[in-house]
Amino acid sequence: MVDDVVITVTADKGVFPVGAKLKVSKVINKKDLKEIDAAVEEVREEDKNVASSNTFDIQILDNAGKEIQPDNSKGTVNVKFSLAEKLNEALDVAVYHVAEATPSEIEETETIETDEDGVLLDGKLTDDVTEKEENEEEKEKPAETPYKAEALETEITEKKKTTEVEVKTESFSVYVVEFTYGELQYVLEGDTSVKLSEIQEKIDLPGEVT
Repeated sequence: MVDDVVITVTADKGVFPVGAKLKVSKVINKKDLKEIDAAVEEVREEDKNVASSNTFDIQILDNAGKEIQPDNSKGTVNVKFSLAEKLNEALDVAVYHVAEATPSEIEETETIETDEDGVLLDGKLTDDVTEKEENEEEKEKPAETPYKAEALETEITEKKKTTEVEVKTESFSVYVVEFTYGELQYVLEGDTSVKLSEIQEKIDLPGEVT
């Protein structure tokens, strides 16, 4: 169990060697979380707002403690997340598999450096202000995320106090489990007021007003 989330991996016989072990850790490094979130945001449905999110690094280890991947030729692998949070009409749940992007999936950009007078550092001269500004913009572009996310098809089972979310997978690395909500509206008549907690209860939005 990690942060009240129980993670279970099941597989057909032969997919993993005898003695294989499951290792799960929560991702807490801020830089990693920022890059992972950037990858997830690229594939997340539009108009979805994140209510809560959990990011886990899931590994399978052999007897020697070496990380291994499933032999998908032998069968299938399922990962089940048992969550303490309950779904309601306002909430949706999504699971993303996030892996390191291959070089072909990372857009390469050429950076051209100039001095303050617009002189290129490779010795070529330009006095084109527009070209200089474009070069500066190129230098300021954020680096491409080193991760690539994939939204997985989920099978959701509602229990009395928990929500079970199960997905099929072919490899292990980082998984993100998100509860999201869409566009929610509460209309007030003119010259009226209402407590924020009442609005929250009316639209069935989780959380606590402080």
